[in-house]
Amino acid sequence: MKFHLILLALLGASSLFGAETSAFKSKAAQNEAISNAQSDIVDAKQNIEGLQSVVGGLSEANQKLSIRIGDVESALKDDISVQIEQIKKSQAEQSEKLDKLTEAVKALGAAMGAKTKTEKTDKKRDSKQEEKKNSKEQTKSVAKENAPDITKMEPKAVLDLADKAYKDKKYSDAKKAFVLLLDKNYKPAYANFMLGEIAYNSKQYADAIPYYRASVNLYDKGNYMPKLLYHTAISCDKIGDTANANKFYAALKQAYPDSAEAKVAPTRN
Repeated sequence: MKFHLILLALLGASSLFGAETSAFKSKAAQNEAISNAQSDIVDAKQNIEGLQSVVGGLSEANQKLSIRIGDVESALKDDISVQIEQIKKSQAEQSEKLDKLTEAVKALGAAMGAKTKTEKTDKKRDSKQEEKKNSKEQTKSVAKENAPDITKMEPKAVLDLADKAYKDKKYSDAKKAFVLLLDKNYKPAYANFMLGEIAYNSKQYADAIPYYRASVNLYDKGNYMPKLLYHTAISCDKIGDTANANKFYAALKQAYPDSAEAKVAPTRN
């Protein structure tokens, strides 16, 4: 009986010891879990801070890009605006030139109208009609000087011959060649201009004006336009048509201000 009581006491003590040991282990586990959780929280905070730093950097870079894009857009708009203004200015200048040339063409018509009242116009009309009827016969005169028969030549060759004859001041030969080119309708604007130049250099100013007028009516953008306007103005002056001469001088200076002809042309009111 006594042994039994001792055994029970020992078992009870053993059970109590086991309970204390188990409680101790449980508390240690809880402490470890808490420690691990705290460590995880610290790691999470560090990760969050790192992400926030990255996000902040990206946000700053994005803001800089936005500013840069705005600067580029602004620069492009300014550049486009400048180009548009330049185009508008160029267009306005071209329109002004066209208006002046149109006035010049009208003035040529007016000059022709005034000329029809003179005896020179009648003489020119008759001689021109006769010249057209006999143009083929007239061009054959070149052969008399041992020159090739231009009626059998290609238009380009006739043009070369005509330009050379004009350059050599053989105005009669040049005139026949240019008349032939008109009959063939080969570069008629240039041919009329050169016939006007031949008449002008021969001091037949009244005869030069119709050729200049025909040239402008056919094509008003030739590189010889400054000279055509200048010589038309002088021709008008020579036949006493000062009003139209002034119009041509003004048109020349307005449409071709940098040309040699505009620089030597008189400025009149």
